[in-house]
Amino acid sequence: FIYQGLISSERGIDNFLEAFKELPSNKHIVFMGFGESVSNVKEASNTYKNIHFHEAVPYKEISRYSSGADVGLSILLNSCLNHYFCLPNKLFEYIISGIPVIVSDFPDMKDVVATNNLGWTTQPDVNSIRELIMGITIKDVKRKQEMVIQNRNKFSWEHEEMFIPQIFNFKK
Repeated sequence: FIYQGLISSERGIDNFLEAFKELPSNKHIVFMGFGESVSNVKEASNTYKNIHFHEAVPYKEISRYSSGADVGLSILLNSCLNHYFCLPNKLFEYIISGIPVIVSDFPDMKDVVATNNLGWTTQPDVNSIRELIMGITIKDVKRKQEMVIQNRNKFSWEHEEMFIPQIFNFKK
């Protein structure tokens, strides 16, 4: 599993740490990024063999790192309407990288992931995250990954840019 981006409590980092502390040693998470909670992640990585930290990498390299993971995590806490109704870039970065995702069970993220069978949704609390990850098998990951690969072009900039003239009512 990989989490990339801002490493802060509002992004569910504390919940990820607590969940992975109690997961079997074959369920690993890599936190890649920067932020206020990096010290918590580093401390946990010194204690738990399945929790890892990697410094942030240049934007152009993110996809290369993400594609080496099995599942991407984009779970936000319901701390404001912006989080509840967002579609984070991270979600689409994982999809373009060819890996399934776990997202918060919020309307818009759930719609993208569930409608296209690109991963899993969960409530952002520790128990829900832990239970979901505990139940995911490599077979499940491979099935979801096939769907991601079949559908990822649908979420690329190259696909989306053709709709801009329609949105703004101008001719290309």
